[in-house]
Amino acid sequence: MKKTILTSIMIFISLISYTAIANLQPEELFADDVVNNIKLSPDGKYLAYSIPKGNSEIVSIIDTATSKATYSFTMGENRFVAQWYWANNERLLIRPGRKSGRSETLYYTGKLQAINFDGSKNKQLWGYNGRFGSSEKDNFKDPFNIESVMRDDPEHIMISSYPTAESTRRLKLINIYSGRVINRELSSTRKARFIIDAKGNAIAQIGILKSWEDEILYKNKENDWVEFENARNYDLISDYDDKSILMSHYVGKNQTELVQFNRHTSESTVLATMNDIQATSLLWSWDNKVIAYRTDSGKPKMNFLDVKSDRAVFNQLLMNSFKGKYVSELQRSRDDNIRLVYVSSDTEPGIYYLYDNTKKKLAPLIKRRPTLDRKLLSPMRPISFTARDGMTINGYLTSPIIGQSPQPMVVMVHGGPFGPRDYWGYDAEAQLLASHGYLVLQVNFRGSGGYGLSFEKAGYKQWGKAMQDDITDGTLWAIENEVADKDNICIYGASYGGYAALMGAVKEPDLYQCAIGYAGVYDLPLKYKKGDIQERQEGVSFIEQTVGTDLNELKKYSPAYQVDKIKAALLLVHGEHDRRVPIEHYESLASSLDKINYPYEAIIKKEEVHGFYNNENKIELYGHMLKFLAKHLNHNVTASNN
Repeated sequence: MKKTILTSIMIFISLISYTAIANLQPEELFADDVVNNIKLSPDGKYLAYSIPKGNSEIVSIIDTATSKATYSFTMGENRFVAQWYWANNERLLIRPGRKSGRSETLYYTGKLQAINFDGSKNKQLWGYNGRFGSSEKDNFKDPFNIESVMRDDPEHIMISSYPTAESTRRLKLINIYSGRVINRELSSTRKARFIIDAKGNAIAQIGILKSWEDEILYKNKENDWVEFENARNYDLISDYDDKSILMSHYVGKNQTELVQFNRHTSESTVLATMNDIQATSLLWSWDNKVIAYRTDSGKPKMNFLDVKSDRAVFNQLLMNSFKGKYVSELQRSRDDNIRLVYVSSDTEPGIYYLYDNTKKKLAPLIKRRPTLDRKLLSPMRPISFTARDGMTINGYLTSPIIGQSPQPMVVMVHGGPFGPRDYWGYDAEAQLLASHGYLVLQVNFRGSGGYGLSFEKAGYKQWGKAMQDDITDGTLWAIENEVADKDNICIYGASYGGYAALMGAVKEPDLYQCAIGYAGVYDLPLKYKKGDIQERQEGVSFIEQTVGTDLNELKKYSPAYQVDKIKAALLLVHGEHDRRVPIEHYESLASSLDKINYPYEAIIKKEEVHGFYNNENKIELYGHMLKFLAKHLNHNVTASNN
């Protein structure tokens, strides 16, 4: 009897201890990572990466053979690496970014700098005090795009510059050592993105018409620009060889092809066919050939065009070595010897490795979030269910490592809504919620990317309708499968997800006990009056085609006009300098709630924009969110700030 009592006490103490340990805090999940932006030089001799340091970043370049730094420097106050490339074996291109004085968002400064691996030959190639404008204010916004880091020309890059967003683009060839600029041709379509071949020739361009349709042009055998017919079913990806370009082709019936289009003969060769799925990324060889494409129907999968190739065999060896993880080869040297490998999973934020093919050795390089205890992270599993109209909907379920079903649940809705989606893998928000005892459901509703163009277009003009029903059906699926506690469910999301959270509270007042809207769209008619999308004619066309034009319908499916239907507790979060979803959306909803004296909590940050960028603000937000959830959902794992 004494032994039984003692055993019970020990189990009870163990559970209490484990519950406390599993209670991860925002500081552990949202603090600055140890490194960002790791890049391997083409010859594999050097690695460049940036290290967050207060209100700036340190750039460090190390020798891969000795692991010793060849050069380090600080970006400067409020300066960060926004984008960078190895232009050749010794020279690094850096596009600095900065946080503006009134917001925490990272913007391009308009500069382009080049520096050697040892800090020598530091040269500004473009920007204020350089080629464009006379002051930082003159070109605070990005006045150029990098179109090509020339594969066969180690001394030059190609950029396109433009004085205004609406203007045509001018190609410019820049010497990365001297900074000398040579003007090349003008684009033939508005807002063009160029495809440049290995020799530096523009061979294709894709622009955006005011009707929000793509216009694709390519150079034929005679070197004349020719308009590509039926461009709406194609997407331009890259050059492929001296005569071909790589394109994605939507065939129909939710089938997508990866095709090689010959510019001289106008013939297409199908490289891969995908049904009900789209490639989410491509793996390239140094001579610019597609080796494989990634798909994400559930867990990520790399599909090799030649399963017997060296890259395919190497990838399989890696996958066999890291069971349950996703292994991606990020970069490799031109001679195939040095390879940068990344290993991650739902419970692994990520580890970088260097593989030396000569020594057949895989060595750990950098572990992301090294202080985070992996044993405390919760598993994420792919799920699927049938929506009320028969459409198959996919998603993910992250389950707390403690507790028993059914559990309190947070439905976490992604933004977009058209194109973005949720993926299997490490998700800091999902892990935070799961560690506090909440089941986390993520639904890739119709309109989400990655499942084919038909699936994405099925979400057009379905704000508050079928897209919302998919989220509701996912919630009901979790209840019916007895994993979610039907009396303890909250819905949360940012941007479109914020809209869906509040619209869920409107349409399903008895399903959700609370709703959290973060930078949400709450007033659909306001999309035509406020925000950066409606400032452009193609943006207006986009809203018309994907949201709708009927004012009564827009109001019917706007939370700000339907507050009388809400029963859930509300938390609203917004940045005052949000240009994508301006603060007026929050003000419209808050005003409607105030008129009927409906209570709500709010977090408004003057310096933030579309989503919080400042880590202190993030930590404050998630701490407040945990307290809000603990207040309105009943469960045994409580939020703490210890």
